[in-house]
Amino acid sequence: MFEDSLSESGKQRQWRAVMKHVKEESLSIRQAVTAALLVGMVVILSTLAFNTEYASKKMKEETSEQYLNILKLRQNSIENNLSSAAAGLVSYSFSGSHISNLLRANTRSAAYIAEKTICGDFDNQLFQSTASEMAFVRKHGDGFDSFRITLSATARFSTREKLDLEAYVASLSLKESETGFSWRPCQIGNEWYFVYVISDGSYVIGQGIRAKTIVDMYAIVLDENSSIVILNDENAAMLDVSDTMLKNVAISNGDKEAQTTILGNKIVVSTYSHQLDRPIFFIKGKLFSQNFERVISLLRATTILIFGVYLWMFNRLSRAVLKPLKKLKKGIAEIRDGNLESRIDVDAGSPQEFRAIYSTLNEMAERIKTLKIDGYENELRWKQYEIQFLTLQIEPHFYLNSMKYLYALAQTKQYEKLKSIILTLSGYFRYLTYDSGKKAALQQELEHVKYYVDIINAGSTEQVNITFDADTSVEQVPVPKLMVQTFVENAVKHGTVSRKSLNIRVSVRIFGTEGEEFIRLRVSDDGCGFSESFISEIKKNGFCENTGHVGLFNLYSRLNLLYPDGQVFMGVDNNESGGAVAEVIMPIIWDDLTEGERQ
Repeated sequence: MFEDSLSESGKQRQWRAVMKHVKEESLSIRQAVTAALLVGMVVILSTLAFNTEYASKKMKEETSEQYLNILKLRQNSIENNLSSAAAGLVSYSFSGSHISNLLRANTRSAAYIAEKTICGDFDNQLFQSTASEMAFVRKHGDGFDSFRITLSATARFSTREKLDLEAYVASLSLKESETGFSWRPCQIGNEWYFVYVISDGSYVIGQGIRAKTIVDMYAIVLDENSSIVILNDENAAMLDVSDTMLKNVAISNGDKEAQTTILGNKIVVSTYSHQLDRPIFFIKGKLFSQNFERVISLLRATTILIFGVYLWMFNRLSRAVLKPLKKLKKGIAEIRDGNLESRIDVDAGSPQEFRAIYSTLNEMAERIKTLKIDGYENELRWKQYEIQFLTLQIEPHFYLNSMKYLYALAQTKQYEKLKSIILTLSGYFRYLTYDSGKKAALQQELEHVKYYVDIINAGSTEQVNITFDADTSVEQVPVPKLMVQTFVENAVKHGTVSRKSLNIRVSVRIFGTEGEEFIRLRVSDDGCGFSESFISEIKKNGFCENTGHVGLFNLYSRLNLLYPDGQVFMGVDNNESGGAVAEVIMPIIWDDLTEGERQ
């Protein structure tokens, strides 16, 4: 510490000596600017006048570009909100615990209870995290139809509007290919809505948001000369817009590219909403005032008189300020782009202020380089240690149990069975130790689970029967190692109490679109099931270490490290016929497997 202080003190003395030398020999920016200000007022006026012709032309383009950027920025947020709302409804349709109650409902009262519960889920899920203003559920068939709607805290529906919505939902085709996975416009009363509907043939669930609410989300201040326009399927404006705003504006509903159109003193900015499948238009009129036009005319006249003076002063100012600034900008840009090896040359010809900035920036780049490398290495090391630690929590437990099985067989001289189990254990532990990767192909994971079940059955009177429901299309899907085993191991541990056999079923499905695919893994058994207190605790607080199911907590922690930012869903429940069920939904990242891990 003392040596470091001495070293730092020496650097400071050197720096003061350099700065003293620079001060004596260099011209300051203040001095250069003071000399330029002798004719500075004229120079400023001439600069504005010189660029008047170009500025008057570019002002409209820059203004339209500005509005386009604002519109695109707001739209990205809106698109994410709509996508989150749609994904939430889709996820609920797949995993909602009350959907099954609705499917089984064969009376109007049973349907009413199920629909009320589902609407309660909408209140707690959709309305709390998305901009959705209303949600609905409809049960049909079996000799009756029932409908229920729930509204957000800010939404208001009249009886007429509720009837209009019910009629619209009833008019939709009950085929998923025609009703699901898209936002569509719908007029309810005097209001236009966008609704998202999902149906499986016997029920319909959906959500909606007003077109006016979507417009308000853009957060653009509108005046009498501006408006935001959203068109319906008939290319008519959903909101009240004067005809003059749309006059002479060529609207191409099939154009999905963001664009701007300038018509005289009016601009039209459009972007395309992929969630709504239609363009969004921002119309702005009367860009410039009469006073601004007068100023432009005055500047044009003044330019002719002072053009020569401007050229002379610009040359002086360029050498004193602009060239050093350009040099500084270039150095900052290189560092910003990640070139931390870049350094700015501190030459004697630069003003003293720029010399100080150059030296400080070079020193900062060196420190950033050191800190970035150290921080990255520490974070990478922590992530790796964390994942390894979580994985190893599983392996010792099973290893000790396996050794007990082998010891018991050796004591009883069951050598043939011993040899068979040793080969099975060899395949099991080879999977754990052969590759250090965090993920493996699903086919490998399922084969590993077969080894595990064979070992369990060989050393216990309680037999475990396992079946797999997965086609060949999912064999190469990358999944976290030991994920399936964790669910199976938990079922064996808690489901075989006072039972001579346990039946386990592993189901795997893929859903989603190309480029955004998800895998749904479901493990169910006919054992004792989870306790109601455990299920309530998981739904309330999530998976915790003190719940008694360490393996599930371990898996949940690993999944969140491998899929950060809420990309994975994991839940547990009990089957109505008895037994437990555990489920995971996570994105498919095909690049996670190396060539050696693929079969």
